[in-house]
Amino acid sequence: MLLFIGHDLRGKGLYLDPQLERRVTPLGLEPFRIEDERGRLQWRSLLLALEQRLVLAEKYPGMLADDLADDLFARTTGHIGSLMTLLMRACERAVRTGEERAEPELIDTTFTPRRCGRDVNSRTKTAMCARFAVTGSTSSRSHISRYSVSPRA
Repeated sequence: MLLFIGHDLRGKGLYLDPQLERRVTPLGLEPFRIEDERGRLQWRSLLLALEQRLVLAEKYPGMLADDLADDLFARTTGHIGSLMTLLMRACERAVRTGEERAEPELIDTTFTPRRCGRDVNSRTKTAMCARFAVTGSTSSRSHISRYSVSPRA
């Protein structure tokens, strides 16, 4: 059994060989959505599960699922890979700085490749990356005003 994980595997040539194409069963993983109650509950359940596995001395119940759910969704747009990268890097910074907890400011200033990724044009990407290098943030606005995520129900 072989497991291929990635983005746009067809575009990268995985299915060029007809014999291999017949043996591959693609399974898509859609990003989480929070437009309705069901989606918000799924997002919250994921954050609760991740929260239990965090190794931070000052973590507390609801740190991710209650206090940071909107911030995390805004930064990752519901993509689990982006979420895991963001949390891993934020936790590393929390440990290095001695904070030992995830706070909105820590999440907001943690750099991830998706933040300067393919979802923006190259001119915007260059400006965002340059701004991050100078200020530690990709926006001059506060983390609350920048996000347009639906409030928790």
